[in-house]
Amino acid sequence: MEELLIVLPQELTIYNVAAFKEEILEKLDSSSVLFDCVNLEYIDAAGIQLLLSLEKTLLNQGMTLKLINLSNQIEESLDLFGIDSILNLKGDVNNGEENFSS
Repeated sequence: MEELLIVLPQELTIYNVAAFKEEILEKLDSSSVLFDCVNLEYIDAAGIQLLLSLEKTLLNQGMTLKLINLSNQIEESLDLFGIDSILNLKGDVNNGEENFSS
């Protein structure tokens, strides 16, 4: 199976996580899911909870979740919640070159 690339919205908050989760669950058929955070500017506790829930769902199905193109602000938010050690933070993918941060 291939890696599924999903671009996250500008905000991942309590106001849009339910609809976003449904959209993602409908697309799951890959061995791993790659979330591109290039547009993500704000994430709240509900958004972080969604990422953790998706990580658990994917792990139970033998799949993985990776986050790429994280801004410093989003990385700091994940770090504050201790999520950086749980989620697979792949780093930046720019111009076809990958720079891994974790």
